[in-house]
Amino acid sequence: MFPARPLEVAFLTNFSDTCFRAIPALAQMCDDLALRLTLVHAMDPANGHVDSAEARLRSFFPEADRYPNSRRRVVAGTAVDVVRQLKAEGPLDLVMVPAGEPLGLPRFTRSSIRAQLLDAGVGPMWTIGASPVKGARPTRSVACCLHVGEPGWGHLKLACDYAATMGAALHVVHVLPSIDEGSLLRLAYAPPFDEATIARRVQQLAAGRHLQAHMHVVDGHRLAKVIDRECDADVVFVDGRQWVRRRWLARRLSHTLDAWHRPVICVDTTSAPPAWPLARRPQPTTRQWPVLAVSRRRPALVNAASGFDARAFHAQPAGGV
Repeated sequence: MFPARPLEVAFLTNFSDTCFRAIPALAQMCDDLALRLTLVHAMDPANGHVDSAEARLRSFFPEADRYPNSRRRVVAGTAVDVVRQLKAEGPLDLVMVPAGEPLGLPRFTRSSIRAQLLDAGVGPMWTIGASPVKGARPTRSVACCLHVGEPGWGHLKLACDYAATMGAALHVVHVLPSIDEGSLLRLAYAPPFDEATIARRVQQLAAGRHLQAHMHVVDGHRLAKVIDRECDADVVFVDGRQWVRRRWLARRLSHTLDAWHRPVICVDTTSAPPAWPLARRPQPTTRQWPVLAVSRRRPALVNAASGFDARAFHAQPAGGV
């Protein structure tokens, strides 16, 4: 059943090199999903003119004009204020914000834009590092990272919906906590969180839909290797607040996510997960972008012919490929 409206997506650009490097991943997502894309530039009126900003925005990703109902907007204000304004004007399902350019001296008192958006609770946020190697091919594998003590399952729900819509495999990565003096105290107050609990929740979320599910159990030191080699993930869903780090007086999104070199969707699990109107685009409207990198894939661990079989959903210890 086709949803009543397309997925509303806003891509924030400051015309940096990282924004241009993210265009292949953005174009692939537009080819895959029925969405309405809004290219947005948050302009500081004191540092530029509207006419100049609009001219630069028109030249950014010109192929976007081929997609139905795509828009380009220059809005005065900070990134957080601009996103809030867009949400006030209508539904906004996903905000896309590539990593910032690592230029100049570090700012120890100013939080990154991505951290500001996550702290402001503007909704799910898509991001990608400065050197992406995935995202420019049709989505075949979706990963979701689960940590002990996360307050909700919102990112797992969106990952299940995304994988089912794309016909992709779902890789649930259970990240074990590090062992230190406070481990027992944290685990004593954490909600039940084991492979059996995760399997039951995935079974509930995937009920009535064809979904190929995999389980990986891994410690944090091997997480990047598992996502890259065992999952071969094209997109990763995480709890965004788990990855915000404080450095001096500023808050920043962990560089670990950028080092995965693939799109990452950060979800706030403290609130109810949004209902995304997901649907495949009937046919691509732009040319296919070249695949930047291809990793070896492992054979499927679980292959449910119809629906999700909890009995076949089992944990696989993380290992080398």
